[in-house]
Amino acid sequence: MGLKVGDKVIFVLHGNHNDHLGILVQRNIKLLGSEHWPDL
Repeated sequence: MGLKVGDKVIFVLHGNHNDHLGILVQRNIKLLGSEHWPDL
């Protein structure tokens, strides 16, 4: 599954000296009138 228009890509620094880079990808899902952003 690839990225789609509207997806969120979040870059996060973590570790003792912020020396590790994490990447989160989330997709907007509308369920019963509410928005949800689960991780992909």
